[in-house]
Amino acid sequence: MPNCPSCFGLVKVATISFGQPMNMNDFERSKDKIIESDILIVLGSSLQVQPVASLPGFAVQNGKKLIIINKDPTNFDKYAEVCIHEDICNTVAKINI
Repeated sequence: MPNCPSCFGLVKVATISFGQPMNMNDFERSKDKIIESDILIVLGSSLQVQPVASLPGFAVQNGKKLIIINKDPTNFDKYAEVCIHEDICNTVAKINI
């Protein structure tokens, strides 16, 4: 597992590849976290695969701001407060996250 460059803690990578089933408890927890948040930041997703592709719409419908950073346009770009079509690594490095 990779380490956080700031605190050196472990960073848990939670990705799902195409064709893998998603744990629906994780999906529901994601929706709960969106409700608790002010903003949803999408990094490097085409937003084509359900059910995760519905999360940006869920966020916007619940009054949350949306930021999308993805190399290619998505169907949700028109709803985003900020939309950046560039390489994720370079973009994140520039904003010093």
